[in-house]
Amino acid sequence: MYRRAFQLFFLTSLFFFPAFPLHSQTVSDSLCEGSIYVKTEDYEGVIFGINCPENVIDDKAYRWSPTEEDIAKAEKLMKKYIVRSVEKKHRMLNQISTPIVHQNFDKYYRQYLGYIDKRGRKILYVNCFWKDKENQFPGWKRKYVKVFDGGSYYWQIKVNLKKKKCFEYSVNGHG
Repeated sequence: MYRRAFQLFFLTSLFFFPAFPLHSQTVSDSLCEGSIYVKTEDYEGVIFGINCPENVIDDKAYRWSPTEEDIAKAEKLMKKYIVRSVEKKHRMLNQISTPIVHQNFDKYYRQYLGYIDKRGRKILYVNCFWKDKENQFPGWKRKYVKVFDGGSYYWQIKVNLKKKKCFEYSVNGHG
């Protein structure tokens, strides 16, 4: 019961309140324990280990550490999913333009976090923010970036690698 309450607190704080900038008092560009920095031509970011990010309180029993191979698979699924979502939406709305996310997929830093949901499924949560906003988040390689509003400079998506499915894709609103 205690573990489930802790898990619920973690998921609620991480996903229900996608919200305000978290600024660290100390500027640190280093990775925290068990994390991996990944950079390719198509994407760049930090894969958080089970003890990271530092500012997320959760029961580590409900976390897993994604590998670089997991991230490569997820990135392909995400791009395909977002392109398909955009095309479907545009057909429905009869629009020509595409969202900034689709136009600039490679211009976002990613934070990858693996967790196990209440059904026991391994989920990869991907948090993205515009690279030009990096100076607003010193220590982003150690701390989870949360932002209210900000529009398409910030977006999130969840990936179930086993089922090869993306879900809960969301782009921050404007306010």
